[in-house]
Amino acid sequence: MHRGRGDRPRAVECYRNALTLYRRLSDRFFEADTLAHLADAYADLDHVGAARASLRQALTVLGELHHPDAGRVAARLRQIEGQGVAG
Repeated sequence: MHRGRGDRPRAVECYRNALTLYRRLSDRFFEADTLAHLADAYADLDHVGAARASLRQALTVLGELHHPDAGRVAARLRQIEGQGVAG
């Protein structure tokens, strides 16, 4: 919601709060889903390193779950890594 309104810092904060909750609940799928959304919010802020780290974590979780969304997340990670931007 905040990301769609352009309030990217608030979006990051909300995704991080959601991530904490999903981890406490041991909800691995929503942990991965939130990490992927968090990565997009970081990318919007040009925090490419944080975006990559979040996508790598999401990909790890989805791989452990053998979830088909792993392919989508892997493609997004390749896209961000292809930007060649440090950060």
